[in-house]
Amino acid sequence: MTPAIQALVLAAALSHNVDPGSAEFWVNCESSGNAAAVNGPYVGLLQLGPAKRADLVQRWAPQQGLVGYPLDPAQSVNYSLDLVVSQGWHDFPTCGRWLRRADGTPLPRMTEGGFK
Repeated sequence: MTPAIQALVLAAALSHNVDPGSAEFWVNCESSGNAAAVNGPYVGLLQLGPAKRADLVQRWAPQQGLVGYPLDPAQSVNYSLDLVVSQGWHDFPTCGRWLRRADGTPLPRMTEGGFK
């Protein structure tokens, strides 16, 4: 992970009340900190699949006043943290389970429809 990506992850984690160490681990687990990582249909720092990339471009980015670009590291991290904080880590089952809030408590697997 480059120092620039590390700084971006730190800033995004703090703005989402997520433990920076767990967010950095998450990014390293998903893509080894490589913003250009591709694994089949999954791309970017957080390995967003086609449906999540479409959601970033069509819904999330316009709400943020941005033109959506899923390979933008800042957009990928902030969008993904918005998802896990509001909906749980179920979309990131392998690496997301290690995410913690800033106070050290684990983020839930799901928030909609109850916890699992």
